[in-house]
Amino acid sequence: MSTDNGMGRERWLIGVSVLALGLALFALSAPRFVAYLELAYVPSSFDRALKAGRSVPAPALGFARQQYGRALTALPDDAVLQQDFARIELRRSVEPGVTLAQRHEALTSALRYIRASIVAAPARAFAWSLDALIQAELTQQSGDVSTQLRMSYFLGPQETSSILMRVQVAARLWDGLPEDVQIFVKHDFAKMWKQSEQRVTLIDVYLRSGFRVRSAIRDSLPRGARDIPAFDALLAREIKKRSGS
Repeated sequence: MSTDNGMGRERWLIGVSVLALGLALFALSAPRFVAYLELAYVPSSFDRALKAGRSVPAPALGFARQQYGRALTALPDDAVLQQDFARIELRRSVEPGVTLAQRHEALTSALRYIRASIVAAPARAFAWSLDALIQAELTQQSGDVSTQLRMSYFLGPQETSSILMRVQVAARLWDGLPEDVQIFVKHDFAKMWKQSEQRVTLIDVYLRSGFRVRSAIRDSLPRGARDIPAFDALLAREIKKRSGS
């Protein structure tokens, strides 16, 4: 009888322990469930448009910002949510009709969220790249982004999304960048030329840049027999297309 009582008590303790563990796991997962439930209302087309740099209607942007804000209320330390909210704030800074004061407020907010994202998960190249882009938009000072660019190169030298942001920042602030960062950027230029789908983007950077960046792009091209003529031919086509002739 005592043996049965002992076994019964043991089963009861095991049951209570399992229940307690289940409740603890539920308590830990509940905020994440609530956060991503809020995001379920945001159309997937919004995220695709944001990543592709396409225009987003103001109501859609405002609704997504509201839902991401609610998700962050439920899960305030989530690095991905913080990063995505920073991207929304960056987009908000360039909306049509935005005032200088509104632009500054949106960029300041974006910088605050991307840096919180980096603190939460520092080993992601994309976050450092986005930090550099936002900081460049906010201050236009090359010295302010050197650390972010170096971290981006260290963590994700081959990451396409980071390459596209790094060259945007570098082309704008080229003359003030340290020599080691300029060398890294030249490697990005070369990688973009090797990827056929990125060649038009490289030409766009070339056309929007000054003499020094244009020289750096040309210097970074492979010295194969076809590369320079191919670059010049693509450049001529893009110029003709943009001139409307």
